[in-house]
Amino acid sequence: IYFFTNLHTTNNFIVYVYKFILGAKDKLILTCVDTIMTKIIQRIAQKKEAKKVIEPLCPKIQKKLDSKTELCNR
Repeated sequence: IYFFTNLHTTNNFIVYVYKFILGAKDKLILTCVDTIMTKIIQRIAQKKEAKKVIEPLCPKIQKKLDSKTELCNR
């Protein structure tokens, strides 16, 4: 018997892929599969880019924080 320790992660991925299926389900099967595959590849590329960031905050949040800090210092 095998126990899965990452069920939450797997479930989130399935929900994420299901969103793609909803957007592509009215298309032909090859187009549908191609759309899903393209979006998954884009998601993997985004995750790889996010791993490169070594800051404690993501760049978008850091920019917002900097602008708010600048406003407070005026």
